Amino acid sequence: MRGRLVVTLILVTWAVDAARAGTEADSLIEQLRILRTPRIQREGYALAESGKCGFGVAASVVALWPTLSVDQRALAASLLKPLDFQKDTLIGRFRIHFDTTNVNGNEPALLDSAGSRIPGTANAYVDSVGTYFNIAWTTEIDSMGYTAPPIGPADSAYDIYVRDLGAGLYGETVPYPDIPIDPGQTPPRYTSYIEVHNDFHGFYSPGMEGLKVTAAHEFHHAIQLGSYGFWGSKEIYFHEITSVWMEDVLYNDINDYYQYIKSPSGSPRGHFDTPYKSLNAAGFIEYSRGIWGKYVQKRFGLNFMRRVWEYMKEVPSIPSFDLATRESGSSLRKAFLEFAIWNYFTDIRADTISYYTEGKNYPLVRLKDSTEFSAPTTVYSDFLGVEGLGSSYFRIFLDEGHTRSVIPIASNLDADSAGNGFRRPFQYSIQTTDPMDSSLQSFVVNGTTYWAGVTPSGATDPWNLLHGIGNAVVGDTNVVDPPMFQPAVPNLSVYPNPFIPSVHQSVRFQLPARDTASVELYVFSTDLKLVFSATRLPSRTLVKPQTISWDGRTDGGNYAASGVYFCVLQIGDEVYKAKFVLLRN
Repeated sequence: MRGRLVVTLILVTWAVDAARAGTEADSLIEQLRILRTPRIQREGYALAESGKCGFGVAASVVALWPTLSVDQRALAASLLKPLDFQKDTLIGRFRIHFDTTNVNGNEPALLDSAGSRIPGTANAYVDSVGTYFNIAWTTEIDSMGYTAPPIGPADSAYDIYVRDLGAGLYGETVPYPDIPIDPGQTPPRYTSYIEVHNDFHGFYSPGMEGLKVTAAHEFHHAIQLGSYGFWGSKEIYFHEITSVWMEDVLYNDINDYYQYIKSPSGSPRGHFDTPYKSLNAAGFIEYSRGIWGKYVQKRFGLNFMRRVWEYMKEVPSIPSFDLATRESGSSLRKAFLEFAIWNYFTDIRADTISYYTEGKNYPLVRLKDSTEFSAPTTVYSDFLGVEGLGSSYFRIFLDEGHTRSVIPIASNLDADSAGNGFRRPFQYSIQTTDPMDSSLQSFVVNGTTYWAGVTPSGATDPWNLLHGIGNAVVGDTNVVDPPMFQPAVPNLSVYPNPFIPSVHQSVRFQLPARDTASVELYVFSTDLKLVFSATRLPSRTLVKPQTISWDGRTDGGNYAASGVYFCVLQIGDEVYKAKFVLLRN
């Protein structure tokens, strides 16, 4: 039982997308069709979720590729295929494809000071495309240390296509679905190409400013897909967080991401409008969460995000966050609580030394509600609740004249439920009589001591309570963390991979070079269900490494279905993991 408990704790954050098909695939392919055909957008159709980047739709279709029908694959492949252009040119590490006449509406052009297209500037625009994408390569690969993306199938340079992408769409990084790198590996990696807008006329960041941030943004998507892998559509949020953040790393003075955190009138958008949504929530909010990148850069250093991506070669983003923050002496939970505090110190409360450097330009976080305190005890109930890795900000007026108030910050630290859209209700109580309860938080306002606490739905839920009082936040961020996720040990190999039972007698797991008496073997499906477990004695020879094997049968004696599986081996107190693919004819 102890061994199985250890394995269960290790796998609890190993979230992997299950394959989905049917109506979801049809809907995504239709979105892809609209995205790939600006004329359809202009005729009144709209994308399901607006944003600056078409990466999410294309990547989601590719993630479902194994489940698509023959007809769906044919249609999707035709939509994902690059268009034909009149000319191409090689500039540094990139081959740029473009039109020199506007017969298809795709001719590039520079903009004049009034924001209008300048005729005959296609070549000059393309020269700028080459300049800014080569800057992105030099900065992100050579200076920041990210691994270079693979080059496409037909050239020694990375392909970029310049065309009219429609209103508001800056660019898109498109994976080639039929060219996975190292087929069968998890997460899969893909070669890709990039499309960028042909003039950025009418954009929040028009002309060259739009081109600059798009080069930084989309090129990092190419790095993500080709060098670190794609765990599925639930991880798109972190791809976008990183790419939006990367825009500001390269071009700190443009601040294109401001459009996702506040409206033209200054009211909150995205994260500042709905902070109760999970850190890994999907949709428009993921662009505003580029501020997470701003937080971790200042808090943990410029290389922190790269470290998260290095862990994502093995596990999805949430456990990768936890591993990277623990390396830096913190944890995902502690970092998230600090993030909640940073989001309090914006606008008129900004402290640009201790918190966001650009915090004066960020809006105040939206308060969900307000209520008056009535002595000796007042209870505030949030029946809608907060998602996992989300926070609720609300106001408690402490006097009838509303001259004194406190802003409680209630955070749901349940990382396991983050991203599923479930909002957990809670109750907040505040009182002026000493309850003699050490679990309640105390604070003083104008000489009066208050005690407060959160009662979530379910006694074991991990919640935290902080209080914003003027230009200070009080409370404890030193929360108790769950057992640390242990990354895979690199000296465990699997062969053959993929494992084809009709061809191979068994799949074998090579053990570390050490004397091993017995091994606990666990095989899990992608939905973390235990498929097989046993105690094995390693094979022993004079020459070959020690191995144990599995014949592909479940604990019930049936043959396991085709799919990706996780193998966990426990040898004493050490745990080793590996991924492999099982294919049946």
